Amino acid sequence: MEVVIEEQQPHYLHKNTNYPITQAQKQTPLYRNFINSLNSNVTRRSCDRALNRFMAINNIQEIDQLVQLPLKEVETLIINTITEMQQVEELSVSSVNMTLNSLLHFYSMNDITLNWKKIRKFVKTDVPKKTKDKAYSHEDIKKLLAISDLRMRMIFLVFASTGIRADALHSIKLRNLTKIDSLNIYKVVIYEGYLS
Repeated sequence: MEVVIEEQQPHYLHKNTNYPITQAQKQTPLYRNFINSLNSNVTRRSCDRALNRFMAINNIQEIDQLVQLPLKEVETLIINTITEMQQVEELSVSSVNMTLNSLLHFYSMNDITLNWKKIRKFVKTDVPKKTKDKAYSHEDIKKLLAISDLRMRMIFLVFASTGIRADALHSIKLRNLTKIDSLNIYKVVIYEGYLS
């Protein structure tokens, strides 16, 4: 008989975790200052997740607590979160930086100044990458296309030809495609309304 032992993830990593920030808290000026100052819906979702994760890791239930704690205590919580993310969860530097940038944005938009130079010193940048990222070769793409249905072929080709983020794909609508007849290609607008 084979016994399989599943390693338990921390409670704040479970997909069905009830995040600390409730709909009522999202109506507070603290949260609205934070979220409404972000341009992209994708960035809003990422920053919201990062703020929720920070609150969950530190057992903070109310968004008001984030600004009521003494500044030194907030800095300590952020540093402890960095340590937790790097040593326990073994997250990448980019994941840690996403959380830090979200917290920096939250506190900046609510006129609270923390010692970010000191906080960033705790991010270990010499951590080797877990995955060996590389661009897909033409052969890799051919293999994917050979086993994919039409929908998945379209998705792979959009990713391969544009380099967009995975979260950006769902926002593309037919109106975001413009055919360029002379070249027999399509121009794709990824973040509609954000062109300069």
